[in-house]
This record gives sequence, C-alpha cells and structure tokens, in this order.
Amino acid sequence: MPDATSKGREIAPVIAKLVLEPAAERPVRLPLELREIEGDEPGASADLVCPLCQGKLTESRINGYQSFRCHVGHVFSLEAMAVEQAEETERALWAAARALEESATLARRLAASSPGEMRQRFEEKEEAQTHNAELIRRILLGGGVLSEADAPGLATGAAAPAGEEKA
Repeated sequence: MPDATSKGREIAPVIAKLVLEPAAERPVRLPLELREIEGDEPGASADLVCPLCQGKLTESRINGYQSFRCHVGHVFSLEAMAVEQAEETERALWAAARALEESATLARRLAASSPGEMRQRFEEKEEAQTHNAELIRRILLGGGVLSEADAPGLATGAAAPAGEEKA
C-alpha cells in the first residue's frame, strides 16, 4: 500500500491493515558516491585530519560537491573544512604563543637564580622565546590566518586586520 492519509479516527484501521501487509522490497543499492557521503562506505583518503577530533578524513565527491568525513562522523564541505582548519591553526598558534611566553617567564626566573654562564644562557633563552612569541602574535593580530577570499561568505563578520577598516 502506498503512503496513506486519513482523518484522526480512521488512523487505527489503516495502521492495522498496513502492519498485516508484507514489507516492501529493499530499495536498490545506492550509488557508491551517495554511500560515501552518507558514511556507509569509506571515501578516498583525504590526507588531512579532522579539525575537531584529529581523526583521519576521507573525501567524497558527487556532482561537483566535495565533502570530508572522519571516522567519528564529523562531516565538512570544502568551504567548511577551510574555515575549520583556519580556526584550528589559529588556536594552535595562540597556544604556541602562550607556551613560548610561559617558557620565557620560566627562563627569566631561572636566570635570576642562576650563577654566571647559566644565567647568560637562561637570559638568551628568555630573549629568544619572547621574540618568537611576539612573531606569532604579529601573525595572529595581523589578520593573516583566514580572509574572506579563502572562504567567501563564511568569514563574514571577522575582525579587520590591525590598522584597516572593514568595508
């Protein structure tokens, strides 16, 4: 029986009739491309990792639409992947800047309590770590991580680079 509609009081007899009918034949197997997009079949290795869980990504393409899926089930379009990857890169750079600043602070404390040559080595380390942290901060604050041109329409509302106004 095809799909049915009925009034509220007529639903019970329709359901009773439907459950007594044999089940319909299984649908024809979906094309491989659709099974890949739905996650039923693995796609081709994407040589990328999931920006959310770091799992291996596979890539599927159907009618020009490209998608990436990880083993956990996270799914991204090509544009969403660009945005997620840029955000992951930015998080990693901020973490690196913080780690370098903490290392510089520790080196400064060690220099203050160390004699002679060790003091000089810790001071040099503090200077190098501070310099590297500043370089990373300049990259981040300069707006060089993701531009609207990288993912049109997805990066709207992003802050303009330092010294520039948004159009």
